[in-house]
Amino acid sequence: MILNNFVISVGDLTNNPDKTHPGSSGDNQKRFVISSGDVGGGNLMNLYTSMGTTGNMTINDGSSSRTMSFTYGSSNDSQISIESDQSADEVEAGFVQAINGSVGGSIAVTAVAASSDGASDATIDLSHDSGGSITVSFNKNDASQAGSTYITITNTGTPAAGVAAAQDTITGSLDAAPTKPPVVGKITLRQSDSGDVKHLSSFNVVIDKDNITNDGSSIYVTGSLSGATEPDVSTLNSVLGDVLIIAEGY
Repeated sequence: MILNNFVISVGDLTNNPDKTHPGSSGDNQKRFVISSGDVGGGNLMNLYTSMGTTGNMTINDGSSSRTMSFTYGSSNDSQISIESDQSADEVEAGFVQAINGSVGGSIAVTAVAASSDGASDATIDLSHDSGGSITVSFNKNDASQAGSTYITITNTGTPAAGVAAAQDTITGSLDAAPTKPPVVGKITLRQSDSGDVKHLSSFNVVIDKDNITNDGSSIYVTGSLSGATEPDVSTLNSVLGDVLIIAEGY
């Protein structure tokens, strides 16, 4: 194609790098603490039953869950004994055995006794085997709020920062918008993560009237990433870049 008159427009593009997917809140690791006053004949025994229904605890790893019941004595690893004559170390061992057990289904969560040293408080640390979230719920059929009352649960994992989210539509502005549909365009995109340029993807694309919208101050380009192997809109990375458009002039 030979153009006797043409207009060259350049501008900046982005897929909204300020938008992020939220990071982890640290719920991939949790700590259970049962105070000395609730161990060995204390309030922990109240988790056993209410109105004839056994209390239980359910731990979910994001895809599977494991429910353990509170009992006086235990016959398998889906039961947690809360008998009155147990020491803090014995309570810890009971929770660890049940959480790491398999009767009724296993989960991708590992529990370890945090002290096992004769301390008066029972402390159990939980970690997700693949870094996912751990959720804990209780069912006791009364208003005692089992778990928040007798078992203090805190997130102990390190919160992760949010990750920039790729968008399907590239937006930006031109120094001088063409008055006719573009003839050819070149997009240069720099893929970034947390502001650091990691990759460069430069390629030529034809930007026609169906691919670009100009509202007078901003441009919206769609379909311009289809020829690139990266950045890919399915990735969790932001992209910053430039656009050069050649359009027919008068």
